[in-house]
Amino acid sequence: MTKILIVLTGGTIGSETKNNVINVTKKNYLDKILKSNFQKIMFETIRPINILSENALPTDWNSIIKSIKKKWDKSFSGIIITYGTDTLAYAASAFSQFFHNFDKPVVFVSSDKPLNKKNSTGRFNIISAINFVLKEKLPGTFVAYKNPNLDFVSFFLGSRVQQINSFNNRLDSITGSDFCKFKNNNFIYTKNNLNPLMPSFKKKFSNFEKRFNFSNKILIINTYPGINYKY
Repeated sequence: MTKILIVLTGGTIGSETKNNVINVTKKNYLDKILKSNFQKIMFETIRPINILSENALPTDWNSIIKSIKKKWDKSFSGIIITYGTDTLAYAASAFSQFFHNFDKPVVFVSSDKPLNKKNSTGRFNIISAINFVLKEKLPGTFVAYKNPNLDFVSFFLGSRVQQINSFNNRLDSITGSDFCKFKNNNFIYTKNNLNPLMPSFKKKFSNFEKRFNFSNKILIINTYPGINYKY
């Protein structure tokens, strides 16, 4: 039986609305979607953290990775990580570095609204992500996201996804195009000179990186005309 590892981390996709306030919940609304759409798939679910992504720190990424390492075995077909949209671009880019030689798909999934809302995009995103793991089986780190008013789910390379537009909930990549689309139960790849060729996705994986560690010690330097770089 096909097995997929589901990693719950919180975010809007792992939240519910109470008194007009969105906050994380311990309830697993995702479970109902999985059982109703993928009855022949075995899902192993872990929840290393449960926070809104705007509160996430790089050390929280270490907690996620530690849980994945502890649970992982080669019988899994891939990993799906539910994550909030606010810092999705940072997390996807960081995990792309950690999983640089991983030979299975790792797909980040977010939502514009909590999953218990009927018009939530999270349901489309999770179903598309699972289909990507089952059908495409491409190694690498990806982000599955249905942009507003579109009838397909876009897949972006995790290393190229931009910060989400907080005004219209649109997600894009630094290249201005997605990697592929999931529409009418089919994957349609975007052909251009900016996306990597399929042979580049072949990976030889032995073990996870042992010394890889994210740190909270981050310095941001904002440049301006006349800045003195001698300091």
